[in-house]
Amino acid sequence: MLNGPTRERRAPVGLFGPAFAVAALACTTPRDDSSPVAGEVGVDEGLVFASPNEGVVSRLDPLTGIVSELQLGGEPTRVARVGDHWVVTLRAERALAVLALDGSELVEAERVATGSEPLGIAASADGERVWVALSTQDEVVELDGDLQPLRSFAVAGRPSWLAVHPSEDSLYVSAVVGGGLSWIDLTEPDPTPTLVAFPTILGAARTGDQPFARRLTGDPAFDAEGDRLAVPGLWVDDQSVPGGGHGDEAAKYAKLGLGLSPNNPGIALLDVDAAGRPLGPVAEVLYGEAWSPAGDGAVVRGYLSSARFAGDLLLATAEAADHVLVLDATPDRRADGDGGFTLAPTLAVGLTGGPREVALAADGEVWAHTFLNRSAAPIALAPLTDALGELEPGAVPEASFVAGPSVLLTEARLDAEVELGRSLFYAANNPRITLPSAGLSCSSCHFEGRNDGMTWPVDTGAFQTPSLAGRISLTAPFTWVAEVPTVAEEARLTSQERLGGVGGIDADFAAIAAFLDWTRDIDHPEKGASSAASERGRALFNRPDVRCSECHSGERYTDGAPHSMFELEAVDTPSLVGIAATAPYFHDGHAGTLGDVLAETRTGAMGDTSSLSEDELDDLEAFLRTL
Repeated sequence: MLNGPTRERRAPVGLFGPAFAVAALACTTPRDDSSPVAGEVGVDEGLVFASPNEGVVSRLDPLTGIVSELQLGGEPTRVARVGDHWVVTLRAERALAVLALDGSELVEAERVATGSEPLGIAASADGERVWVALSTQDEVVELDGDLQPLRSFAVAGRPSWLAVHPSEDSLYVSAVVGGGLSWIDLTEPDPTPTLVAFPTILGAARTGDQPFARRLTGDPAFDAEGDRLAVPGLWVDDQSVPGGGHGDEAAKYAKLGLGLSPNNPGIALLDVDAAGRPLGPVAEVLYGEAWSPAGDGAVVRGYLSSARFAGDLLLATAEAADHVLVLDATPDRRADGDGGFTLAPTLAVGLTGGPREVALAADGEVWAHTFLNRSAAPIALAPLTDALGELEPGAVPEASFVAGPSVLLTEARLDAEVELGRSLFYAANNPRITLPSAGLSCSSCHFEGRNDGMTWPVDTGAFQTPSLAGRISLTAPFTWVAEVPTVAEEARLTSQERLGGVGGIDADFAAIAAFLDWTRDIDHPEKGASSAASERGRALFNRPDVRCSECHSGERYTDGAPHSMFELEAVDTPSLVGIAATAPYFHDGHAGTLGDVLAETRTGAMGDTSSLSEDELDDLEAFLRTL
């Protein structure tokens, strides 16, 4: 449940502007029903963007280019207009910040406590209802206009992104782990979230045609009529074993032209009724790739971090591949693609700096927010509409498109090496780090530096994606079994051997290591908590005959040593910090819950809980949940 709201009162502020809300990063002008917005906003309200790593929210006047900023801290992540103010999710602080305009300046009015890692946010048109995704709490909460809790909904898989239907009768939630899209019927007094079915995408793997695995990767959005929901995702081959030579894994993902590959961004389209209820499974999945905006005959692709309708256009940001996809959203301009995908006329607009979302502006432009270089850049829609009208699905465009000049939203606040490492970690188009035609970055699997919940086959077995959050340099050695001595060396191996990068230098990999060490540990509901059960569990964890602390010791709960278990030689001991939020477990991800993990310790394969009662196992799990 949501923690009881606590407020930090601020000095009185000036008159609030007109009402507006958006579930993505930006508050935009004017009202456009292509996204989950609420109310109207005047031109002088400007665009409001959050820079999470810098702890800043910025207001941009798109007519003058004037920027004002407000330092909030707490990792501001999404912004919504709620009634006569803005609300920002502070992901690192378990809080929401309430902002207002004082003249042309953003000011903070108060803070309200939430549960752990609030991320996505949406609001009703009248500002009387607000929904917040508590991503590591596996919960979505409904608040009233004063941000007092009303209801909560359990949604598994790290729920992160929200879209409320214009009728305000339906809420959709995209989750990071497991590829789940949940529909919540808000007209019911106590609704149970319902998973939406997706069509099967078949890929040509080494073992023959097989269903590709699905991840959802960003903010969904409704079209202007409220008839369709667009949901960004990634469809991947998680079954084929790569070869053993240099770049073989990246080559498996590479291609020269449009067509199905083992790594496919896409946008699922769900048809809904007037109340936002799904009319069936997802109707189709649009292929999320395009020809390079550089006009060099290459294909650009990367996971999509947001979707947004603008009339007959559908825009999606590829934050790791430095482009915004622009698709013709007209239903009659479709063609069948490979594996069950659908093709639409598609262009790519090039811009650097990690485009994470777009905001619609009053003059017919969109502004793309690039989070890596803390900027926003305008994109004119009219020439894109004209070019798409001449383009068939899958055809190479004659013209190239780039965004307009960027406007800096806030200055750099990270150490220069950390900032470089962040840009390299998110790079799917830097040949020093990855094979550009593969469309892969470090962040493709280690989503936001964490885990994607997936398990990947290699020639020695199957290994799940570990979380990289927190000071991982304290948990050497690295990988599951290879005993790589440093984070920088693991970054080099991943880049040059697995992703197909060529020419990466030591400074690159040292910077990636510095960035990862800069990231914070995952927050989760019971982190740092204490209870009678967890204290009993702590004693059991350290009991010599139970043997947990033999291997999981020290500040990061790892001895940094290899151990043979589960038919594997020399398995590195993983850290237990944040373990409650990093399921699945074991090297191959075969344990879905901490309870499943402890059930296996009954056998003595690691530790020995055979002497413990079921109640004692519950206490031990309670302790693990506090780490």
